[in-house]
Amino acid sequence: MTSSLEIVSDVRNAFSCGKTRNIAFRLNQLNALLRLYEENTPEILSALAEDLCRSKHESILVETECLKNDVLTMIYNLSSWTQPEKAEKPLPNMMDQVLICREPYGVIVYEAASKFLTPVTLELGGKNPVYVDDSVDMEVAVTRIMWGRCINSGQNCVSPDYVLCSKDVQEKFLQNVNQTVSLLYGDKIKVSPDYGRIINDSQFRRITKLLEGTKIAYGGDYDAKERYIEPTIVIDVKPTDPIMQEEIFGPILPIINVNNVHDAINFINQKEKPLALYIFSNRKADVELLIKTTSSGGVCVNDTMVHYSCENLPFGGVGYSGMGGYHGKFTFDTFSHKKGMLIKDIGKFSENLQNVRYPPYTDSKLNFINTLMKKRFPLPMRDIYNGS
Repeated sequence: MTSSLEIVSDVRNAFSCGKTRNIAFRLNQLNALLRLYEENTPEILSALAEDLCRSKHESILVETECLKNDVLTMIYNLSSWTQPEKAEKPLPNMMDQVLICREPYGVIVYEAASKFLTPVTLELGGKNPVYVDDSVDMEVAVTRIMWGRCINSGQNCVSPDYVLCSKDVQEKFLQNVNQTVSLLYGDKIKVSPDYGRIINDSQFRRITKLLEGTKIAYGGDYDAKERYIEPTIVIDVKPTDPIMQEEIFGPILPIINVNNVHDAINFINQKEKPLALYIFSNRKADVELLIKTTSSGGVCVNDTMVHYSCENLPFGGVGYSGMGGYHGKFTFDTFSHKKGMLIKDIGKFSENLQNVRYPPYTDSKLNFINTLMKKRFPLPMRDIYNGS
């Protein structure tokens, strides 16, 4: 069997010889990856069902189709994305070609990236807050929040981790939970074909231990043999409780009471920066305030998790929740080095215009250089052409 060191060596050699830079080669590899997904979709769905009791519908929705679409995005756009990009020309370079060329990075891991100062993208997760106020349709809000909390039994990096709301909103939230969960998974959640299981015994024990000493307002049932945990709402939660000290990564949703949006902002900012912030509000001013005064990997307003599926938005963390971003072209840019290129004319006319940089230096040359290099407020090109 080929060792991991041999595989890494082969990959490095292939990259070093330039084989992988060829666009046709990269498209062939992408098409091969697409065929792998398409030919093995039944096996992938079967593995997800066996490991996580994950339904076919859910697996297709958030796994297999996303993988295929990511590859297709690259196939459809790779040729255009790899073309040199024309950069804006400063005045001293008006006769030159100013280009940005994207070239691929080599295969690298974070330790090696640190050694060679190579940029990386890391998505790490975290505790994703959900702010809810009384301006929203609570039935819709609860449905979207509980769907986000319960999909794959809460084992998603962008899953809602806790709710911030007032006591009054909490009461309305709880009034809708039972009906919402019943509509999603039926009256007997444990036998629902659409409700998953925790990945292994150690994670099951870790998650259920977080329920010790808590006040359960909804749910709370679990079965160690099946690694089943019922969707659970916990109230009267304090910031110092164990359930608030780590990412839950399971179908448990604590509710923290705050008096207003300002209290919610203070609470969020006292924690590590989350991968996602969810805001349920129809108050535009409060939504804008939350977005402007908090920091998170991404924001989704009046829904949960679905921002991840938008390939035209960068997805990634900040601070504790990660660094960088990917999706669509952002993925391509993440694994590309932007190489600046300046291509100058070497004819006599061009040289005569630029010879003021050469000795012997004179005041007239210096004045010309100062005029040429002086920073000016940029004008739209149409204004220049119109003489305005």
